[in-house]
Amino acid sequence: MESQPVIPVKKGKKFVLVMVIVVPILLAVFVYYYFFWGTENKSFDITPADQVCQTDDDCVFVWTKCACECGSPVNKIHKEKYKQQWQEMCANYKGIQCSMTCNFVAQCVNETCIAVEKEPAE
Repeated sequence: MESQPVIPVKKGKKFVLVMVIVVPILLAVFVYYYFFWGTENKSFDITPADQVCQTDDDCVFVWTKCACECGSPVNKIHKEKYKQQWQEMCANYKGIQCSMTCNFVAQCVNETCIAVEKEPAE
């Protein structure tokens, strides 16, 4: 078995070879960061214990996604906790925004805050 001859690579060619690999990777990272970072519409869930209520006045809506939602019902004593969580999660969000009409009210049903469709106006 004959050994293959080693082809010497000059330092200039090594630099070009490295640049051919490194530059596209850096460019891809830049494009991802500039155009796509922050466009994912993240979300979180409400803890069922934070939806426990006694009356309809206990229930409010909080945002649980960065965009395009009407909110999730929660007991108002937990509103600030979820508001802070939403602000931290969506601080860098750059994705779509929606203009929505939400026909729901937060009500206490069986000691749980739920979203109930509003009665149509007559």
